[in-house]
Amino acid sequence: MTQRRIYQTQYPYFVTFNTRRGFCTFDNVTCAKILSDVIFQTCRIKNFQILIYQIMPDHVHMLICNIVPAHPAVGARGGNTGPTAGTAARARFYTISQLVHGIKSYYYTTAYKKFKITLSPFQSRFNSRVVNDSEYLKRIIRYVEYNPIKACLPLHYRHHPYQFINWEAIHRLF
Repeated sequence: MTQRRIYQTQYPYFVTFNTRRGFCTFDNVTCAKILSDVIFQTCRIKNFQILIYQIMPDHVHMLICNIVPAHPAVGARGGNTGPTAGTAARARFYTISQLVHGIKSYYYTTAYKKFKITLSPFQSRFNSRVVNDSEYLKRIIRYVEYNPIKACLPLHYRHHPYQFINWEAIHRLF
């Protein structure tokens, strides 16, 4: 049975994706910095707001919200009065699948240019859950924030580029 696509804009998503078995790609801080930049850039392009992310050596956690794009203004005659046609093209909804695919493919392209890797470090699948309860949201934030501590990782995993927490946006959700 196929799963129907859901375009959820009301609640955040908790997304996890893994590297291929045996790849601890993000032990390298340069690779983590590249991935961090890719996450921010792709989320901006695909209309998602990052609430929190954690880059671990072999997987990534993200809590993100779909930003409802502003619709272009329509004039009295039905014509587009927005600044450019490009604005209308960008004012669309992207799915979580499109976002994660964009992050993985953009990272691979960037890493290929820098390190000449020949194989994407990521598994093709990912997990996502809609976070529609405030208690569940709090548990996820604590889980992601303390994941490097629980895994006994070095201190630098609790700072940028490995970890990002947008407290201002998170507090607006409560």
